[in-house]
Amino acid sequence: MIICVCVYILGAVVEYCQGEGSGFGGFSEKLGNLSFEAEYKISATEEESVQEQGGGLSFCQQELYLLCPLKQNEEFESALTFGFEVMDIATRGRLIQAGVGLPDHLWEMGLGGLMRGRLDNEWIWGLRVSAGSASDRPFDSLSETNLNATGSLQVPAGDDDQHLLFLNFATNREFLRYIPIPGYAYQWNIDRKKQVLLGIPFCWGRWRATDKLTLQGSYFIPRTVHAKISYELWEGVDIYSGFDWQNQRWLRAGREDDDDRIFYYEKKVGAGLGWKIVDNCKIDFQGGYGFDRFFFEGEEYDDRGDNCISFSDGLFMGTQVSFRF
Repeated sequence: MIICVCVYILGAVVEYCQGEGSGFGGFSEKLGNLSFEAEYKISATEEESVQEQGGGLSFCQQELYLLCPLKQNEEFESALTFGFEVMDIATRGRLIQAGVGLPDHLWEMGLGGLMRGRLDNEWIWGLRVSAGSASDRPFDSLSETNLNATGSLQVPAGDDDQHLLFLNFATNREFLRYIPIPGYAYQWNIDRKKQVLLGIPFCWGRWRATDKLTLQGSYFIPRTVHAKISYELWEGVDIYSGFDWQNQRWLRAGREDDDDRIFYYEKKVGAGLGWKIVDNCKIDFQGGYGFDRFFFEGEEYDDRGDNCISFSDGLFMGTQVSFRF
């Protein structure tokens, strides 16, 4: 689905970064402001031809995300999270090297929690953990389970700026899975209209050019890019356009090599209309053009080879409904 309001960066980090509060979403210097969140998305592609194999391919994808606050005050906050996603695929395309067809259904689900607390020196620590499964047969065995954990530390740097330090462990990361990856970023709150977060392995920025025009973008190595420009037509209604390059990963049950995963890569350009129906509810209608789209099974990006199922460029449509209380 085209660009979401939240920044999609890295497994657990993405969920930290949701929200429109001060600072970089979940890295606000204020604690105790968590609210119940529910988000549902559905998107679908037109059937397009499968290159070299013939036939067609289309899919419909649905996602649900829930966040439920637990204990929170000005010095500490915590919450439970739940995510569910299913991709229904219609195709006769085959993973030739594996000798099997692309699964009709690919699922991803997980349960997790988060907490942040303020230390005596005003530093803020954070921990985010989630466990689940991403597969055609979720939880079929231990080799179809996922674990994602991110620890963070926010260190004030004068004014409203701060240093951000991370350590992430993930069993289904796009690259270097099972290897803990450290990260660092510096967050500039230049003013209420300009915010920049520059670091490794990601960067993010948002600029409110006018009272109605906002530009936002993010990059996470090596192949995750988001860019969005939005314009407020009138209070509660905005239009937007953007570019999205992202990927998804699943562990097919019964595969010969446990290190193999099904990858899906795509690039999209599109536009949408967002309407805040009431203060706590927003609905988005989206559509656009997808290209450079393919599935493959292997250990990493360079393993596409004969196990790759590419399908032609084409249109997509989607809807997103969000609640916050």
